[in-house]
Amino acid sequence: MLGRAPEADTELTYALRLALKNHAREAGAATLAAWAAASAGDATRVADLALALSTPAAAQFLIGHVSAAKTPDARIGDFAKHIALQLPADEFETFASLLKPLGTAPAAQRLIAAEGLATIAAKPGRTLHEDVAAWMQRELFAALDGRAAESVRASNALRPLKLAEAAAPLRRRALAASAAESARAAALRALVPGELETEETATAVLASNAPQAARRAAADVLGASATPGPAARAALTGAFATASADLALGLAIALAKSDAGAADLLDLAASGRVRATLLKHRYVTTQLEKRPAAIRERAAELTRAAPSEDARLDAVIAARLGAAGNHKPDAARGAPLFTQHCAACHRFRDAGGNVGPSLDGIGSRPLPRLVEDILDPSRNVDPIFRLTTVTLKSGETKSGMNLREENSSIALTDPTTAQNILIAKADIAATAASAISPMPAAFETALTETQFFDLLEFLRTPAN
Repeated sequence: MLGRAPEADTELTYALRLALKNHAREAGAATLAAWAAASAGDATRVADLALALSTPAAAQFLIGHVSAAKTPDARIGDFAKHIALQLPADEFETFASLLKPLGTAPAAQRLIAAEGLATIAAKPGRTLHEDVAAWMQRELFAALDGRAAESVRASNALRPLKLAEAAAPLRRRALAASAAESARAAALRALVPGELETEETATAVLASNAPQAARRAAADVLGASATPGPAARAALTGAFATASADLALGLAIALAKSDAGAADLLDLAASGRVRATLLKHRYVTTQLEKRPAAIRERAAELTRAAPSEDARLDAVIAARLGAAGNHKPDAARGAPLFTQHCAACHRFRDAGGNVGPSLDGIGSRPLPRLVEDILDPSRNVDPIFRLTTVTLKSGETKSGMNLREENSSIALTDPTTAQNILIAKADIAATAASAISPMPAAFETALTETQFFDLLEFLRTPAN
């Protein structure tokens, strides 16, 4: 560093390491600014440090650092996202000062900043300043129409916000035949479930010749409705004729979630248009068990001779492990697969959602366990992430994860929005925890064998 004696350099290096070790609890914004004041080199180094510190002081320092820069730093989006995540709520209005320098930043950096703002906007009780919220929406909507990876990220960021203004651009992306299937699938999943326009959009995609991944997302969206209409059920049943194994599973799960849909599914199985073994998949079985006795009895009769689903998955896992040595996996190819298939629910390296468990540190798991967890996610479910259904005395049901008590209420986390659901204990008639993971057991067919090992390589490779 410029103008420093070796002992001063050693002192600062030690101080920086101490700050990192202790999450900079001893280093306030003024201290960070003092470290940066010696030279431009020090300012850059302390900015690097601030990105690694989850403290309000780091956010406050970075606001000053960005504001003082004569030209926007190439990492301004990373800085802005970190500022958004670390600024206390009562100081968040200062974020507005970053909008002007962000305006000339590259699109990729603006998207990073918008993702950080979306994370804050999704938190209960948090409201962005009008100008900041409008800027975030413009950037996310613009990214929706960009390249596939950016479009997926924008959809994932919009998903928990449930913005009325987002419905039209999301529907447009979902229906765009020229868009990548990953972008179309992510846009579908970001639509607010249960709304008529959402069902119409998903029905249109499912009934079209859209790629399999987009049609699987459409099936999942239709399955989220407790009472899918006749058009939706017709689209689900009709899609079996051209469905891959992964899509067929999604169609079966979606139909099994309602009495009318389950009856349609059993009719298909009885006529030979759906394999009876599909009815024994635990994700389908779990839904069929909730149906009336007549449907359960008919399902049991149709599957009496079908093999166990656990035995089938054991064979799939063994075959995939046996094939591991046949591939030269590439972490770079695995990164966009994570964005497409995992980031909506899982956080990894400071990116992604918080619906499922964080995947940081997952690389330390033995390969057999990692393959098993992905191909059969219900085999080793963390209790925190089991789906719990609460039946109220009024007859209404609410579902979520991470069941916990809060005084005279219980709280759940909504798996689609990551927001808390608070229910008074006095209003509860019954609670039931699901034995299966909310994660779809579809990766044996959703990814090719090469893609599967590329994704594993990305998850197991240490960050640079």
